[in-house]
Amino acid sequence: MLAPERSASAENSADPESDELRFNQETMACAPLKNSGAEGAWETSAPRVVVSGDSAELGLRNTEGTGEVPVTVSVRTPGDEVHEATATASGTDWVDVVYPTGFETATPGLSDGTYTVVWSLDGADFLSCDGFVG
Repeated sequence: MLAPERSASAENSADPESDELRFNQETMACAPLKNSGAEGAWETSAPRVVVSGDSAELGLRNTEGTGEVPVTVSVRTPGDEVHEATATASGTDWVDVVYPTGFETATPGLSDGTYTVVWSLDGADFLSCDGFVG
């Protein structure tokens, strides 16, 4: 999933807050649409089939990346709990985080339902939204 680039017309409209975003398993996209003002071409990865195990691997990369960039990943559970983890994106390499084991406040295992995954630059600038189903 590629985070859309901010257009001139999008800058004039109000973006939703990141906590309003929800992943839709039918469309495989998040709604409402939120624009990223971050530089780069960011891609995300998450399971595209229902996760039958106890964890899900989540990924992010910048196909135009150089250097190291601190990123934050927030996961909203089907029970509406939010858990965060931090990582470092390096160049164009994928940064992978495993949910829930890579999140200090998350409980082990996955519940049935839809998870929303929001990536941001060091917890501030929105990068992309993705998700998976447990």
